[in-house]
Amino acid sequence: MNSLLKLVFIIVATNAGGEGKTMLAQLLKALWFIAGQPVETLDADAGNRAVRSSDSAVRPVGWGVQTSVAPEIVATLLGNHVILDLGANALASKREIADLVPALRQQFAAADYRCLALMPISTNKLGAGGSLMGLADELEGFEKIGVRVNRDASGNYDPEFSPAACVELGHLSPGYQEYIRKFGGSLAEAVLNPPPGYRIAASQVGHWMLQFLKQPLIADLFGPRPADLIRQAYPEQPHRTSFQVLHLSDVTDEALIENARKSKILKGITGQGWTAEGLRAVADKIDDGAL
Repeated sequence: MNSLLKLVFIIVATNAGGEGKTMLAQLLKALWFIAGQPVETLDADAGNRAVRSSDSAVRPVGWGVQTSVAPEIVATLLGNHVILDLGANALASKREIADLVPALRQQFAAADYRCLALMPISTNKLGAGGSLMGLADELEGFEKIGVRVNRDASGNYDPEFSPAACVELGHLSPGYQEYIRKFGGSLAEAVLNPPPGYRIAASQVGHWMLQFLKQPLIADLFGPRPADLIRQAYPEQPHRTSFQVLHLSDVTDEALIENARKSKILKGITGQGWTAEGLRAVADKIDDGAL
């Protein structure tokens, strides 16, 4: 293990469903894996289990257990970075918030772990911000970082969500998410070992990861290795696409090259003007092979 990286115990906590919690947990695990660091993920989302469903290596944690089991849980995980998916509507789990989570934090802190709470919130969820800030107040002893998840690319977040520290998780189109599911949810495999015909998709996902990594609060967790390896694999800038990427069939190399070509044509029309003359100018460029 790279001794320069401090071991971290992270809880991923929201107070609503569909906030990007599972994707965030998968991303954290992938970045530590790429960094060459040992990592374990615990799924405590009794109502969903999305993390465990997408990754068979994820360990379940049953709620309602006594805090006396905390030392046993921690003992089996020492030496690994640990991600705990706390689950949606965490404020309803008063016993876990009040008892087991603090017990785990105390045990990990005693083992010299850095203890963080990442709190994702997605776009256009009015009311979720204030609820999540209330949850943050309950998570005593954790460093708290908000994560704005640009789920629909609108960038429209609940203004009540105003943590002292916050990072951005950019938009990832549904087609790329389906591509990741092709690998059982393993982002590391999806980026570093793409199958034939999906290199551009792997590059797009890799550059999405790089945007997350470039933020100082995140880079501090993983060190330079993940970003360096992704850049080495995909030094070229990703294709810019203006048309929707909704399905796995939209993210093949062939489909994305065509999407990029049509996107250039659309940009050309916008530049020339949406007039008969503008359309003819762009058509001439297409005939000449310039577009």
